[in-house]
Amino acid sequence: MKENNILKRGYTTGSYVAASAKAGITFFETGVLNDYCLIKMPHGETEKIKFKSVKHNKKWIEFSSIKDSGDDPDITNGMEIVVRVKKKNNAGIDIKGGKGVGIVTLPGLQVKVGEPAINPCPKKMIFDNVKELVKSGNGYSIEIIFPEGKELAKQTFNPRIGIVGGLSVLGTSGYVEPKSVDAIKKTICLMIDMTLSRGFKNIIFVPGNIGERLCKNYFKVTQERIVQTSNHIGYAVKCAAQKKVEKLLVCGHIGKLVKIAAGMQDTSSRIGDRRIKTIVGIVREMKLDDLAKTIEAQCKTAENAAELILNFKSHDVFDLMARMISANCEKWSDKMIICKSAVFNYEGKLLGTDLTDNQINWWQK
Repeated sequence: MKENNILKRGYTTGSYVAASAKAGITFFETGVLNDYCLIKMPHGETEKIKFKSVKHNKKWIEFSSIKDSGDDPDITNGMEIVVRVKKKNNAGIDIKGGKGVGIVTLPGLQVKVGEPAINPCPKKMIFDNVKELVKSGNGYSIEIIFPEGKELAKQTFNPRIGIVGGLSVLGTSGYVEPKSVDAIKKTICLMIDMTLSRGFKNIIFVPGNIGERLCKNYFKVTQERIVQTSNHIGYAVKCAAQKKVEKLLVCGHIGKLVKIAAGMQDTSSRIGDRRIKTIVGIVREMKLDDLAKTIEAQCKTAENAAELILNFKSHDVFDLMARMISANCEKWSDKMIICKSAVFNYEGKLLGTDLTDNQINWWQK
C-alpha cells in the first residue's frame, strides 16, 4: 500500500524461491509447515513471504507464490512461482531450473553456458537461508518452476542475450525497487546532497549494486562517497554540476558503462541497446578490423565482447572507452566537473580507465 505517495517496493523471484526452499526444508527437518516464511535478505533485512498454496507427500513438498513487484512495471508482476523441494539420498543442496526457467547458451553472463539462468546472488540467498536448517548427512533438491516463464521470456531481452526457454532468476538485494522516474531522480539528488554534506567534493557514480560492489572491492573506497544513479546518468551528472561537485568517478560493469560511452544519458533497455555496436565502433577506431568483425559475428553481450578483446590483448580499447565515458559526462556537466571512469567485467577485473596512478587519491582522501 502507498502512504504519502511513496511507491511500494516488491520482491525478486530469488526472494520467493528462497522462502519456498527454506519452508520446504523446515518441513522435512522439523515437521513445521506454515503458509508463510521469514527470510533473511542479502543486506540483513528480514521479510515475510506468503504462499498461495502448498502441496506435499512423503517425498516432496511444493509451494506456489504470486510475485508482487510492488509499484514497479515489471513483466513478471503477478506471475506464479512454483518451487518443489525433494529429499535426496546424498548430502548437500542442489538448485535446479525446471519448466519456464531459461538456459544460458552464450558466454558473457554471470552463469556458465548450459546452466539454468539462476544468477549468483539469488543462489547465494537461497543457500544462506537454508544452510543452518539441514542436519548433517541430509540432502535436498530445489526445483524452480515458472509456469508462464517461456511465454513471458519472449517479452524480455533474454532471447537476444542467449537465454532460451524461459526467464532468469535475478536480483542483488532481494527487492524490486519501484521505477518511478521522478522518485529515482529525487533520490539521486538527495544522495548527492548527503555526500556533499559529509564534506566530500569528489564523489563516485555507479549504475547499481553490481557497480558499487566492483568499485568498493577494487578501489577500497567508502560507501559515503558512492551514489547509485540507476539508468539516469545524464540527469545525475547535471544535478552534480548544479551542486558544485568538483570531481566525479564513473565506475561499473562494461555492459552499462559502454552505453554512456555511446552518449546515452538514459541507459535503460527501453531506450535502446547500442552495446555491441558501440564496442565494434571503438574497436574499429583502434584499427582492429579483424577483431571488430569477430565481435559482430560472435558476441551477444558486452561481457563476451570484453573476453574477446582481452584474448586479442587489445587493452587500449577499454581505455579509449573510459575516455569516451568521461568526455560525455564532462560535456553533460557543461565542463563544470572533472570526470574520470573505470570499466570492469563481472569478475572485478579493471578493464580500462583514464585515471592516472595518483588520481584515485581524489576519492580516497
